[in-house]
Amino acid sequence: MKQIADKGWCVWDDFLTPEAVKQLRACFGNDAQQARIGRHENLLAETTIRSDKIRWLEPANGRASSTLSYANGKHSTSS
Repeated sequence: MKQIADKGWCVWDDFLTPEAVKQLRACFGNDAQQARIGRHENLLAETTIRSDKIRWLEPANGRASSTLSYANGKHSTSS
């Protein structure tokens, strides 16, 4: 959690189990969007910088919500 405090983000390998990833994919299908750089009106899809695709996970999304709640509970006592 120190990374989040220091950098505002962190990489957490294996945060979700393969089963949780499978459940999330079932919820969303292939609707990931091209990742963009910039903010607000200056957003730009620049694939030479960011070639990945993203899908924001919103807590209000039914089955996805329960999967994310499980993951949050699983890691809340970890540090």
